Amino acid sequence: MLVCLVVLEQTFKNPLLDCLLITGIILLIIALTKIRTITYEFSGGCVTIRKIHPFTFKKFVSPDVEFPQTYIRDYNVQNNMVLGSLVLKIKSKRNKSYAIKIRLFGFSHSQRKQINSSLISIVSKNNFNPTI
Repeated sequence: MLVCLVVLEQTFKNPLLDCLLITGIILLIIALTKIRTITYEFSGGCVTIRKIHPFTFKKFVSPDVEFPQTYIRDYNVQNNMVLGSLVLKIKSKRNKSYAIKIRLFGFSHSQRKQINSSLISIVSKNNFNPTI
């Protein structure tokens, strides 16, 4: 607590430190409002993707994207050290093509490998037996 008082006393004496402190607080607030957790689920022949704020306490959160696994035609996983992304290329019953991009921030390397292996089997099955 003494350290906080010393910092506050020094903050009001130095305008540059004031600006840095205010900027840091604003960036922290923005980061906390933009954080999302992603739930990525393949079950029952359906792909479900939900984006949820970690401080949401709802029991049910409706999915952002939900479609049958048979719609997936191709995918691309880009792995970086911290931030990766997944691009799902889907084709609907009406032969419209879509691309859905999902950021894989916070997913571990093993989780990304599991996603990749599940998508390999789905894409190979869909391209071998096209039902759409």
